[in-house]
Amino acid sequence: MKRPGNAVADAIERVGGVARAATICRVSEATLRRWCRKGRVRLLGPAVRLSKAAAVSIERLARL
Repeated sequence: MKRPGNAVADAIERVGGVARAATICRVSEATLRRWCRKGRVRLLGPAVRLSKAAAVSIERLARL
């Protein structure tokens, strides 16, 4: 799932995989995979939870 320069893929890897990240974000694995393909998280709540758990800045996750 790792893609160069993709903060979402990096965060998923840091927390231990898609299943764990989906639990942290409170979304489905399919949603998480879609965010990974797009390279950004558009929803604030899941972005904040993933940001804190993975120690990745929210700006990188939102691709701002």
